[in-house]
Amino acid sequence: MTDKPDSVFTLNEIVGIENLRRPLSVPDWEKVLNLCASHRVLHKRHRLMLRRVKELEETQEVL
Repeated sequence: MTDKPDSVFTLNEIVGIENLRRPLSVPDWEKVLNLCASHRVLHKRHRLMLRRVKELEETQEVL
């Protein structure tokens, strides 16, 4: 998995992935892996944003 997702997933695409049945074809596995990568990037950005908010709050307290 990479930290750069190929695209943003729409709700319909996510529902389509949820409805996949085994055994998965290679293109279906790629969809699942891209969704995982997209989720990882989103989670990482969220953590960075929370860290930045905390830093800004601490800066405000000092002022």
